[in-house]
Amino acid sequence: MENMDEFNQKYSVFKNNYKRIEDHNAIEDSGFTLEINKFADLTDEEFISKYTGAIVPKHKTEKMKNWTVPTEV
Repeated sequence: MENMDEFNQKYSVFKNNYKRIEDHNAIEDSGFTLEINKFADLTDEEFISKYTGAIVPKHKTEKMKNWTVPTEV
């Protein structure tokens, strides 16, 4: 980490991702569980740009921010 601002920003992202994981894992019969991994401090945008090579328009990733997993299909 370069400085405390970067650390705090990454920690905030990590906490949000951890909550997303906990919320998903609380859903019974979701079909799969999520776990903390080496990507847990990355935003969706950072992960997509660094690891998929995809170029996703910002308006599409903005829609994903409040996305939740359905409890039933």
